[in-house]
Amino acid sequence: MKPNLIITFVILLFQGLYGFSQEKFIELTSIDSLIQKGMLEIRNEPNQAISIFNELLKESKQSSDSLTTAKALNGLGLAYAAKSDYAKSLEFHYDALTYLSTSNSTITLAFVNNNIGNLYGRFNLYDDALDYLLEAERYINLNQNEDDYNFYNFLLLNISILKGRQDKNEESLSYIIEAERNIDNTRDRKSVV
Repeated sequence: MKPNLIITFVILLFQGLYGFSQEKFIELTSIDSLIQKGMLEIRNEPNQAISIFNELLKESKQSSDSLTTAKALNGLGLAYAAKSDYAKSLEFHYDALTYLSTSNSTITLAFVNNNIGNLYGRFNLYDDALDYLLEAERYINLNQNEDDYNFYNFLLLNISILKGRQDKNEESLSYIIEAERNIDNTRDRKSVV
């Protein structure tokens, strides 16, 4: 009788854990879908994007999910930048950094720092912009996935543009060359596969 009880317990435990992981997977999938939907709306319908990110922000704060809160704040920052409300945009990006201070999501830290750097660059505050872009570069781990590599190359080009605007042409060129080298290496890896 006891072996059957143990087997039943193990089966129920497994089903409970499996059900919990499925529930978490569905929750994560819907969060990612909302983030993607918000990002797609930013260019054409920034007000719709703001609505999506505000809903995500509300849900993430209720569940104490600091990473999703930071992603929602970052999305709000991008949406307000699309509406040319740069002060509000910066405010949301700074808030996102605050939520990321306890996170280990280095790529999200890189994205938010990049966005702040781009905003400063827009107003010719090149030193401040470079500080944030170089901070973003520090957070990228090129061993994680190819999307990080693509973002890293994009970041190198952003840095190159700012260096060029500061008339630091040699430094600007070195960032472009590094980005080109990385792009070539990425192509070489794809052709081998």
